[in-house]
Amino acid sequence: MIAGYAQNGYDKNAIEVARCMERNGFRWNAHTFTSVLNACSTLKCLKLGKELHARMLKQMINLNSNPFVSSGIVDVYCKCGNMKYAELIHSRICVDNMFSTTSMIVGYPSQQNMSQARRMFDSLKSKNSVVWSAMFSGYLNCNCCENVFELYIIYYYIFFFSF
Repeated sequence: MIAGYAQNGYDKNAIEVARCMERNGFRWNAHTFTSVLNACSTLKCLKLGKELHARMLKQMINLNSNPFVSSGIVDVYCKCGNMKYAELIHSRICVDNMFSTTSMIVGYPSQQNMSQARRMFDSLKSKNSVVWSAMFSGYLNCNCCENVFELYIIYYYIFFFSF
C-alpha cells in the first residue's frame, strides 16, 4: 500500500501510512524504507530523509545488503541538494549500484556540476538508457548544448555501430 502511494504520486499518503503502521507496532522493513525514501525524494523532504537515514544506522541496517535502500538515501540527498552527504553514502556502498550512481549523475547537474556527473557517467562499466538520459538531461538543464551533441555522437556510435 505504501509503495503504491509512493509510486503513484501520493507521497504524503505513503509517509502517513508508514507512520501509522509504526504507531500500531509494525516494524519497517527494507520495502517500507525504500518507499518512504522515494516519497521523501519526490517531496524534497531532507529532514525526514535524514531521520530515516539515522534510524537505519541505529537499527544497524546494512546499506550494502539492499541496493534500493542505499540508492534511496543517495537519491534523497541528491534531490534535496545535499551532494556532500550523497557522495559520502555513495562512496560507502561497497557494491556497484547503478541506481545510486544514476542518482548521483542526476544530482550533480542540479548543482551545476556537470564535470562530476560526467566523471560518474564515465566510471560506469555498462550504461543503460536511464543513465544516458540522465546525462543528456543534465547537459540540457545546464545549457551545455554542445556537450549534448558530443554525447549523442558517442551514444549513436555505441548503439548503432558496435554490433
